[in-house]
Amino acid sequence: MTAKTKQVKQDWRKLEPGDEVIVIDDHAHETPGIIDAKTFSSDVVWVVDHKGGGRRAFDHREGIKILRT
Repeated sequence: MTAKTKQVKQDWRKLEPGDEVIVIDDHAHETPGIIDAKTFSSDVVWVVDHKGGGRRAFDHREGIKILRT
């Protein structure tokens, strides 16, 4: 794990499949999407990008913020 990825982990336990969200990356870019799936522990969530970017997995330690809209 690099120094860049050592950030406070996100708590995504309240996110559920079907939730409309905004994904905010480490450059403050915001991308709207929908939660497609998540692991039982909520450590990884899959988001379908509304801008046509497809389906992507995010780990809670990446420094990505996912906010319900």
